[in-house]
Formats: sequence, C-alpha cells, structure tokens
Amino acid sequence: MNDVKKISFLGSFVFFLILSLFTFGQIAVGQWRDHLPYNYGEMIAVAGNDVYLLTNVGLLKYSKTSGETEKMSKINGLNDSGIESVAYDSYTGYVIVGYSNGNIDLIKGNQIINIGDIKRKSMNGDKAIYCMDFIDGYVYLGLGFGIVVLDLENLEIRETWYIGQNGGNVKINDLNISGNFIYVATDQGIMRGNINEQLVDFAKWDILTNDFIDESTSWMSEKSYDNLHIINGNLFVNYNDLVANNADTIMIFDGVAWQHFNDDFNDNVYLGGNENQLILCNTYWAKLFDANLNEIQHIWQYQFTSGNESPRPCFIVSSDDNGLWIADKRFGLIYNESSWKFEKIEVNGPLDYTVFDMNAIDSKIVAVAGGMNLSWSPNWTKAMYYEFSQQNWQSYNYENLPDFVNFRDLVRVKLDPENPDRYFLGSWIHGLIEVRNNQYYEVYNDQNSSLKKVPSSNYIRIGGLDFDEDGDLWVTNSLTAPQIHVMTTEGDWYGFDYSSLIGGINIGHIIVTENDHKWIILPQGVGLFAFDDNGTYTTKNDDRYKKLSVLNEDGEIVSNDVYSMAEDKNGYIWVGTNKGVVVYYNPEDVFEAGTLKGNQIKIPRNDGTDNADILLANEIVTSIVVDGANKKWFGTQTGGVYYTSEDGLEEILHFTTENSPLIDNNIVSIEIIPETGEVFFGTARGIISYRNTATEPADDYSGVYVFPNPVEPDYTGPITISGLVAGSYVKITDISGNIVYETRSEGGQAIWYGKNMNGNKVHTGVYLVFSTNETGSKTDITKILFINL
Repeated sequence: MNDVKKISFLGSFVFFLILSLFTFGQIAVGQWRDHLPYNYGEMIAVAGNDVYLLTNVGLLKYSKTSGETEKMSKINGLNDSGIESVAYDSYTGYVIVGYSNGNIDLIKGNQIINIGDIKRKSMNGDKAIYCMDFIDGYVYLGLGFGIVVLDLENLEIRETWYIGQNGGNVKINDLNISGNFIYVATDQGIMRGNINEQLVDFAKWDILTNDFIDESTSWMSEKSYDNLHIINGNLFVNYNDLVANNADTIMIFDGVAWQHFNDDFNDNVYLGGNENQLILCNTYWAKLFDANLNEIQHIWQYQFTSGNESPRPCFIVSSDDNGLWIADKRFGLIYNESSWKFEKIEVNGPLDYTVFDMNAIDSKIVAVAGGMNLSWSPNWTKAMYYEFSQQNWQSYNYENLPDFVNFRDLVRVKLDPENPDRYFLGSWIHGLIEVRNNQYYEVYNDQNSSLKKVPSSNYIRIGGLDFDEDGDLWVTNSLTAPQIHVMTTEGDWYGFDYSSLIGGINIGHIIVTENDHKWIILPQGVGLFAFDDNGTYTTKNDDRYKKLSVLNEDGEIVSNDVYSMAEDKNGYIWVGTNKGVVVYYNPEDVFEAGTLKGNQIKIPRNDGTDNADILLANEIVTSIVVDGANKKWFGTQTGGVYYTSEDGLEEILHFTTENSPLIDNNIVSIEIIPETGEVFFGTARGIISYRNTATEPADDYSGVYVFPNPVEPDYTGPITISGLVAGSYVKITDISGNIVYETRSEGGQAIWYGKNMNGNKVHTGVYLVFSTNETGSKTDITKILFINL
C-alpha cells in the first residue's frame, strides 16, 4: 500500500470512529455526572465574562463568550454539596461559594480553594452562609449564628461576631456595607455597626428597629427582617409580619425615621441593585427604580413564555452592558438584553429533582416524581415523569400532556421489554396510566379493568408493576380486593383475590421470577407474599401461594419490614429489610411444605477470629439492583450506596456524600442503563449517575463498539469494549498480530487502559480487538485507533 492509500485509509477510519463516538455519546467508566434541574434559580454572581447561577440543586456556570454552560459540583472540583449562597468580589477576583454547613470554596479561573474552618469548628447553631458583602479584600459572611470576617488575600478568618441579644446567636438574613457602616437584617431586627470599631463586642451594635411602628406586637419574635439595600443614603428594608398572614412590607430609613415605601408591595422575595439602582423582586414580577425612586422598568412577562407561565424572579444583577441577569424560580437563568428581549439559558436535565422510582431498557431510562409519606399515605404530588434517551432528558407533566392535569403521585414505572416507547405509570391515587411515544394513551381504573378502588374512596393505589416472559403486565392494588391483577398482551384483565392472607393492607413491589412465580413486598412490617397462578388466569383452584416471614438460615425472623427485592442471574432472590439483606437460594421451593428460610450474608472479619459481620445489618436497604456481571448494588436510607461481589461477600465500592460526588445518602431508587452500565442513583435530592464496568451482555457481537475511539494522546482513563457476549475472552493485538493485552468481559463489557502486558502505554497505531464467547461459537473483530504522541 503506498503512502497516499495509507493516508486515505487512516482518514476514513478516523472519520467513522469519530462518527461512532458522537453516536454513542457517554461518560467514561469511573466518571460521574449529575442529572439535576438547573431551572430553579435562587442567586446570581457575575464575574466578568462568567455568570454563576445558584439553584436549589447546585451551581451553574455560564460563559458569555462561548455560550456554554457547566454544572459545578463535587464531580468537577467543588469541595462540598448544599450550596447556600454565591457572590463575586471584584477586588480579589474570587467567586465565593458558601455552603449550608459553613464550608467555603473560592473560585478564580480554574482554581478552587477550600476554606473549611467554619465547617470543622465544633459548635452549636446554624452554620449556613446565607449572605455576604465585600470591602477591601475582606468578605463579611452572614451565617445562621452571626457574622464571620474572612481575609481573602491571606485566606484566613479574622473575626467572628455574635451580635444577638446579650452576645448570643442570631441568624443573618442579609447584610450590606455602605461607607463605614455594615447593616444586617435579622430575625431580631435591623442592626448597624461601624466597621472601624470592635464589632466583636455586641454592645457596639445599634438596633435601628427598636422604635419601629406597630408597638402592639413584639417585633422581637413576630417579625422577620429578610432583605435590605442602601441607595442614595436611604436604607430599604423588607420585613415579614408573621402575625399578619406573612405579609411583607418595605420600609425606608433615612437615618432618622422610618416610613413606608409602597404598601402594595406585600409579597417580596428580593431587594437589591447598586448605589444608583433599586431592584425589587415580587413573587410574580420585578421592578427597577433609579436613584430618585422613579420606576424605570417593570418585568411582568418573558416573551418566550405562554400566557399562563408568569415569571418567578428572585434575584437580579445588572450587567456591564446595561442588561440584566435574572435568577428565576421557574426558568433558571435569564438574560434581559433590553426592556423587551429575554433569553433563557437552556440546561439539559429533568424538570424537577424529586424521584421515587426508575426503570431502564436498552439506552433509555424513565423516572417518576411522585411519592408517598412514611405511613404510605399520598403526598398529592402533581404527576410528572422524565425520560432520558439519546443522552438528553425530556420532562412530561400536565403542561405538555394535558390529560395529566388531575393525576397525582406517580410511584411506579415499567417499560415494555418489547417496546420501550410504551410504558406504564402507577399512581398511588389514580390507577394505572399507559403512555405510548410520550403521549397519553389510556388510564386503567375500576371502569375498564379489574382494578378496584379503596373502599369508601375514589383512590386506586398501584404499588408494583412487572412484566412476565409472555409480555403480560402484573399489577398490585392496595387496600382492596382483588390485590393482584394482570393485563394480558390482548388487553384482557384478570384479578387474583388472596384476601384470606393479604386482604386490606398496602401492597408494594412485585417481581416475576424466571420460573414465573410472583413475589410481592408486603410493607409496614408484614413481610412477603409469593404465588403461582399456574398459567391459568381464570382458574383459581390450581393456584399456589404463601405468605412469608423473612427468616434466616436458623429460622429466626430477621425483619418483616421489607423495602426492596430483586432476582439475580442465578435465580436467587435478594430481599432488603430495615436490618440488612436476606437471600433465598432456593426460591423455587417456596410452595413446598415447611418454612422457606433465607440466608444472611456473613462477611468474615479477617482479624484472626471466626467472627463475621452480617451484610448491611445496620442499614435500611431501600433498593437492590443486579448488574450485567451479576454483582449487586444496594441503596440505603442513610448510608449511601454499596456495590458488592456476586455473592455479597466482597465490598467493591461504597459511595457516600463524604467520599464521592453522591448528592445524598438517602437512596430512593437505583437503575442501570443496560447498554452502557451507567448506574443511576435516585436520591432524596435528585438523580446522579456513575458509569460502572459491567453491562448487560449481548446475544451476539453485532453491536460491539469502543469508547473512546480514537484514543487521544492525553486520555488516561479506561477504554471500554461494549456490546460483548457474556464472559467474552478479549485479546488486543497490534496490526501485525502481536498480543498486547487480554482480559475477560464483565457481563457485556471489557476494560483496557491502553497499556501492554508490561504496563507501558502502547504506541500510536490501529489495534485489533478479538472477542469470542466461552465455546468459541461466536467471534468478533473490531478496531481501535490509538494516538500516543
């Protein structure tokens, strides 16, 4: 082959590899990414060409020059989660991030410096950083207990001020520095101190509201001062009257007396601006005033919204180009270029952070955002679900599916294995909803199915969904009879009444096992229920069924408070309780005479004794998921996520908020994208994912692909070969056939770090990947372009 042909071949090869990379856009093995909504804006900091938006789920960075957004979290450098405030200091060039636990991050360019003194300090009281202001290289931080002065140039805390009654704690809701004075808004009034005095002495502080109006009530306990701003020598204050229906009032203090500003402004969320401008955000609108308090702009609608989508502005910062940056609780980050032109900065993610259940097939995952309380009563959450497909999220509720307007509390979701564009949503109030191609298709209730209402109510409570191998959908129906139902592929419904054993109680998850038995969670301390319909839906006298207490191998009750359940690839059933995990190794014997016993996994301590610890015995196990390599993911209520070996004896990973980007230790649901092995953790604060090594195996090698491909010179992470048959033998050779690496797949995926057998990085070139199944009856060859300059 001459040089021209070589170049042509290599160019074509690179083109198709890059095309493949974009087709399978994903994160690398071992990486995290969050799936959070950044549409609930709370606060803004403008730092030159970068705009930082604080939302209820995290921090978003937007570049004015490139138009790109970046989600900032522990995944990419921040040192904590639970951000409470953000602000920019032009004097030092730092963006200051204040956390709810007192932690502080300073951002400048790509550098992030952590100041953890307050977080580490052992003390009583609220350490959240609610507000801040700057002067001459110092930042004055308003916390839940008082004020902390931080020297930004020397990166050290200089003073702590306790300015409440008699030097006690007081929450600082807002603060502002003007001239020699610092003004603070607290629940105990508006206070002022001269920054040239020793303000560590609480006696140096004046309470400006001691002679405030309305002497008939005690301002000390019944009014909260939450916002203030100084303009043209006047102090503007918003106070909330906790007696008068939480009504807001804006008052002006001219240094001598107080007066009302405008009594019509009684639902205020923000006062701000600069020395020449006053900005007021109400719940549904915003107004801007000049230094003489003339109204210069009224924001009451964004031109990109429909008529029923009013603004929710809660923080506004003026831009150097005379525009406005708006933090909006409905739309996130908005730029107002002129009085009539508004641009919404789009960020991909679900519409809301709440999640209760998830289900995935192929490369698609669907999550529902309903729920129930601890007593299994409704939360009355408006129906909403999110679909993640082609690396993008799309959310659905009554706004784009009008038929959803009256639905509440979606608590279960199940995708049709034969058609992932068809799925079912179980409501804890309104029955079963079928969706096709993201369009409302049908709701199943007592009028068109065997489902029944809770007696003396209109509620139809769906607690579990699963498909059997024939494509029939099994459904649990709480507090009524029949308790279990099936909808066949022909659309026929049949009910199964087991009232003698499980009548009148709540019914949870259902799984259909490989031998077509049905196992059901009976929550609230009742245990488990299993039955076999024997394939005859209309004949009940051949059914087999049994109610189970969760017993260990010694016949002792572990706990009947069951939260989760899964069947692994060996057919074993794993049950999560409030006292750890129990495994049934012979679930097919459930209907035999006698008592079915489970097993608690006992993990040797390796301390020279015969002692062992029971797997997760001190955890409430809320979720169990089996991956493509038959290893187990366990979600817990307070302890984060555990990943164990196939038999549960080896802990491979344990993620918590302290040692990983996990955003909450309360795990509500876990699901895995089968094609990529990306594990989605639904937590009490939203969804975050981690790409693991194991994927679901393929039936053949028709879908093998490599990521990343080509491998760039600076890439040091894992190279994944996916789409493999289970337990594939994988050999990687150079173009001459010399073996440089070999391994076996975990499920349907193998990992290579780009090194040869001697641990050295391979040279630039095309490498061949030979894969074969255990018997050698199925094989594949694919290519990797490796660039090592």
